[in-house]
Amino acid sequence: MMFVMKSRKMISAERKRQMKKGQVPDYGIQAKDGAPDMKLGDLFDEPVLPQDEKQIALKPPSYEDMFSSDKGFYVDPQYFKEQPDQLPPEYDEDEVPDYEINKEDLNNQILNK
Repeated sequence: MMFVMKSRKMISAERKRQMKKGQVPDYGIQAKDGAPDMKLGDLFDEPVLPQDEKQIALKPPSYEDMFSSDKGFYVDPQYFKEQPDQLPPEYDEDEVPDYEINKEDLNNQILNK
């Protein structure tokens, strides 16, 4: 088998034989449209005109209406992690969190590099 280089594609010198289109064998089955003719052509002859009644879309509530004091939000308590009557512990304002790395952790971090 010999290959010919043409525009960076390998094309075999022996081309594959292409199948010739033949006639479809007759199996004795007639192709018929399974849907009966219901004579629906007259539906498209007369257009349906809109009625005079207009449908007005509801106006969404404004931001102020949503968060006004007279309306409230209900949240099911089962979705709270803590009970709503239990407040989180209070922290001193003077207490500053310790962000320093322990010496042991610092040594492990240096050794792992």
